[in-house]
Amino acid sequence: MKLVLLHIRSNMHKVMSIYLVMLLTACSSNEQIAAEKLKLSVAEKMKDPESVQFRNLKLDSGILCGEANSKNSFGAYAGFDRFSASETFVHMRQDFLERDRLLQDTPANPEWKNGAANFDKFWDQCQRDGKPVD
Repeated sequence: MKLVLLHIRSNMHKVMSIYLVMLLTACSSNEQIAAEKLKLSVAEKMKDPESVQFRNLKLDSGILCGEANSKNSFGAYAGFDRFSASETFVHMRQDFLERDRLLQDTPANPEWKNGAANFDKFWDQCQRDGKPVD
């Protein structure tokens, strides 16, 4: 009887191990799928979406942050720009720099004038706390 119970426990352990591996693989795949969707959203915002290159990708609580580079109107790569993206937004650091420059000499809300600095704080936190993405 003991031999049969040991055999059953051994088989249950194998089944649970296989189930755990499948569960972890599914979680990893879901995160990878989410990251790929967000990368597409970022690419759509670029001048030449098919040429986009990514680096330093991190995923933190459904937000993807990293750097993206794509070709400009002249066909040359413009240089990597920081971004953050979720299901509801895609923000590029360059957009905040441009807005800050435009608001520089206006009586706008002072918080609006620090868009790039606020973006950098958020991006740095995502890079520090996020999980690396391939």
